[in-house]
Amino acid sequence: FSSSGALNRADAAHFYKKTGVGVAEIYGSTETGGVATRNISENTESWKPFDVVDWKIDGLDGRRLCIKSDFASEELPRDAEGFCMTGDEAATDKDNRFSLLGRADGIVKVAGKRVDLIEVQNKIKTLPGVQEAVVISLPTEKGRESVIAALVVGDLTEAELRKMMKYLLEPYAIPRRIKIVSHIATTATGKFDRRTIEQILLSDKD
Repeated sequence: FSSSGALNRADAAHFYKKTGVGVAEIYGSTETGGVATRNISENTESWKPFDVVDWKIDGLDGRRLCIKSDFASEELPRDAEGFCMTGDEAATDKDNRFSLLGRADGIVKVAGKRVDLIEVQNKIKTLPGVQEAVVISLPTEKGRESVIAALVVGDLTEAELRKMMKYLLEPYAIPRRIKIVSHIATTATGKFDRRTIEQILLSDKD
């Protein structure tokens, strides 16, 4: 089987032709655990979820793959039904299978415009006085679009930061919520703690 990375389909087909043995691919990540499998012998590009995994297609544009599994990390944010949103876009296929369409991390829709959160984050980090920054999207009450929010470590005020952003970002890409903090929380694995970051940005307290 193959699970460490994407398996070249041509190589898999060649191996199957020579040996009659199909290579089982595993789709998943460190955070989600194993999610689904496929085999070149099945003659399909789609993935079959493991029996212990529930899944759905959701997200702002109705294309994001969401999964629910006991093997998913507790650090992953979950919706009201317990589903975790992956960073991949997908489409429903027949026989309870899905096809992956590509990565979708960091792309949100604001005022009808698509915004790359990573690009916004990287631009903010170039500003004078900014030491670190994390940019995420927060759901609106309407649920169809997102509010861009930024948690920033730096020696400057929110007003100073907003003034500089006007010359760096399109108006719709400027974070609506901004909090200046002394540090940004991380998980035991060294990654930014999204749950804590969301709580800070959703709080009305400074």
